[in-house]
Amino acid sequence: MAVDSESVLLQFLRRQRHDFLNHLQVVSGFIQLGRPERVTEYIQQVSYDLELLGAIFRIKVTEVAVFLLRHLIEAEDGQIDLRYEVATDFGDWSGDRGPALVAMERLWQAAMGYIRGLGDDERQISLRMEQVGERYRMSLAVPHDRHHTSHPPQWPGEEFAGQLNLIHENRSDTYLVTLSWPSKG
Repeated sequence: MAVDSESVLLQFLRRQRHDFLNHLQVVSGFIQLGRPERVTEYIQQVSYDLELLGAIFRIKVTEVAVFLLRHLIEAEDGQIDLRYEVATDFGDWSGDRGPALVAMERLWQAAMGYIRGLGDDERQISLRMEQVGERYRMSLAVPHDRHHTSHPPQWPGEEFAGQLNLIHENRSDTYLVTLSWPSKG
């Protein structure tokens, strides 16, 4: 499914405007209550959140930035705690991006399908994007179901051929999948 970058950006900007107004109300409330220390703490947290967003806006591949913004919105709508880190700007990525972008989307959908079956207190996805040597990596981690009511995530796998590499790990408290692909080629 093709994603309209402009509509994703507009939806994201609308939410940011709404959040900004809420932040101003919270700061105003702390000031009215005579809690300047809470204002400082709150501004530090908002600044940290904006710093995380800054990493997305520094990404040089529009499709990856749109992928992340779209899924930030999806996680928020689904009341899922999305913890993410973007440690690359994808500036070296050349060649056919299609297979890696499709694989990224399929992994995200698998994680979301699994998370929706968990209790509210377990609905968390950790996402990391980085460059290691000549390869990019996207890692997704989801918690084990503490109540043992759902099956492990159904990660896609064998259908990704060529230069894509997919590694599944079942750790003591999380399921982890890492997709990697060459930066050039």
